Amino acid sequence: MKKVLSALLFVAAFVAPVFAQELEGDKDNESEHVLFGRPRGGYPISHNAYYSGYSSTLRTPVCVAYHLTPMYCTGGQLVKQHKYFVDPIIVEKGLRSATDGDIEASGYETLQLLSPLDSLGRGEGTEKMSYSLANVVAIEPGEGFLKVWHDIEERVRDWAKEYGEVWVMTGPVLGE
Repeated sequence: MKKVLSALLFVAAFVAPVFAQELEGDKDNESEHVLFGRPRGGYPISHNAYYSGYSSTLRTPVCVAYHLTPMYCTGGQLVKQHKYFVDPIIVEKGLRSATDGDIEASGYETLQLLSPLDSLGRGEGTEKMSYSLANVVAIEPGEGFLKVWHDIEERVRDWAKEYGEVWVMTGPVLGE
């Protein structure tokens, strides 16, 4: 656990500033999801269910943060599988974005940094926003990573139920 935490801190401290953009962004819901201040890196995009630091250069989020309570992760069942879509804030601000077709054509798999299951109790429309490309990263296929990721998501939901609330910050480890 200590090695993983050290690696995450390294990424946050040394990699993210490389992609920092001096933009104001959308701050409407930021305060609920970003406990200790906005992380450096990416254009700030805030939605009801999460905060995203989105890199127009990389066309992917460099971090996603969200506040999770028992109510948010026990709000029902998934309505349907939505298609990935370009975030409306990305379009509104004229930022560059990958498309669902780009990811599909790349041969990579997709991973939502905020699971739709963690947004169900937030109200109508929040489940769909978890399919925004401001919340989706491409990952190398295979190697069982998705199962490990889903196990971690389940553990975090359990912590929210046990402790009453948790703040989650996650993002990709960027390579070539």
